Amino acid sequence: EIIAFIDRLNDRFGTAPKAIYNVCDALRLRWVAKKIGFERIILKNDSMRGYFPSQADSPYYNSEMFKQALDYLKPNFGTCEMIEKKGKLSMRIKNINSIEGALGVCKEITQ
Repeated sequence: EIIAFIDRLNDRFGTAPKAIYNVCDALRLRWVAKKIGFERIILKNDSMRGYFPSQADSPYYNSEMFKQALDYLKPNFGTCEMIEKKGKLSMRIKNINSIEGALGVCKEITQ
């Protein structure tokens, strides 16, 4: 859908500026992050932090997708960590300095 939208913009107005592609990548990142189960995602200080559901008894924590997130964490412990702060669980991944990098990691988690 996004690619078709950009194609229509290009047909109508000429080549779309890079900012349009960045917005589309941000949308893709949000969609993939939701698929992982992140309620919220923050890109800041060359890292990405995804926040898991705040209810400790959420069925999400027994889901296959949470297992996949944990499976990603194990071999990437040098750049990835789980953090629990004020009762909220999050996953922090270091060395993420762009939306494209965050999108790549999120896609890797979902595979």
